Amino acid sequence: MTKLNIAIALLAGILALMWCATPACAQGLVINEFMAINDTTLQDANSEYSDWLEIYNPGPEIIDVAGWYLTDNPGNLTKWQ
Repeated sequence: MTKLNIAIALLAGILALMWCATPACAQGLVINEFMAINDTTLQDANSEYSDWLEIYNPGPEIIDVAGWYLTDNPGNLTKWQ
């Protein structure tokens, strides 16, 4: 495992821990998939290779995620809405 792969795995673990400290985890939402350092694998609708994650709701109720954010920076808690 390269240093980059270790860093990615560590970041994914930190994001998962931060996620489970939120109401989303208590409501049953799950980070189902993620793609980090997407340089050539999956192109989005804008023909870009963006990093992404998928949030899965296994429950029957609709969960409003308006106003929720993800971040990889404790100094910027509203990095990605």
